[in-house]
Amino acid sequence: MREHEIKKERNSQMITILAILLLFTIVLFAMYLNKDEILIELGKIAGYIFGGGITGYGLGLQKAKTDAKQVKPC
Repeated sequence: MREHEIKKERNSQMITILAILLLFTIVLFAMYLNKDEILIELGKIAGYIFGGGITGYGLGLQKAKTDAKQVKPC
């Protein structure tokens, strides 16, 4: 791998880890303050993101299969 790609991968992983830690902190803080509404809304957001991710992944697989069928051998 090139050095640029390694830095890009490391930065991506750090952002992901920081986002997870921030979300975890918010959830713990909401639980500590007994703010169930915040947890419910976070659950809804997670459901939308998870559902959209699964849909996008499925559509990507379907497109890859149709593209593979359309490729003509040389």
